[in-house]
Amino acid sequence: MVPQMKQINLFVLGGAVSFLINIVTTFFLVDFLGLWYLASSIIGAVVSWSSFFLFNRFFTFSHDNLPNLWGAYIKNMSFYALSSPIGFFAIYFLTSVLGLHYLLSVTLVAGGMSVISFFFSKFFVFNHLD
Repeated sequence: MVPQMKQINLFVLGGAVSFLINIVTTFFLVDFLGLWYLASSIIGAVVSWSSFFLFNRFFTFSHDNLPNLWGAYIKNMSFYALSSPIGFFAIYFLTSVLGLHYLLSVTLVAGGMSVISFFFSKFFVFNHLD
């Protein structure tokens, strides 16, 4: 398999796993603990972003020479911190204004953000590894 295609496939796999973590966390917090869907979505997102970073570090963009794991983690989380207000607004709008189920809203927004996330991860967070 072409290395670029392998990287994309691993990114999609890691995204699917972290998305599942996000959905399960959000569902648990809303339906079992009674938290507001948007607060639960934020917590679920942070948990999934962290797991996705680790997956990408060790599998998708894996190399033994990541000089500063915490520096890369901070870059990664900074991207999500800067882009997430748009995503959380979209979740709120889709759920509270348009009436979609909160899990469908999370799914739609996560799908759109994943494309942007791939390019950011490849060219900014893990760029010195390729």
